[in-house]
Amino acid sequence: MDLNSIFYVVSLLVFVAYGLYAPRIQVWFALNEIGRGLTRLKVMKDRARKETIDYLMSTGKAPVPRLHNNHAR
Repeated sequence: MDLNSIFYVVSLLVFVAYGLYAPRIQVWFALNEIGRGLTRLKVMKDRARKETIDYLMSTGKAPVPRLHNNHAR
């Protein structure tokens, strides 16, 4: 076999391998991106929950007993 035939076979193998594995690589990248997005959303949710609780605890009034509204009679 001459050098030209070897390059042809190698390029053919690379083309076939790319055709077989390109969709898997794309799916892997997409799933990684989705995972990072979900992680960011979880961090945002946890931070918003903590900030909301902290705000309500610092500005909220202490609970008072309920009084019956009897002056409507």
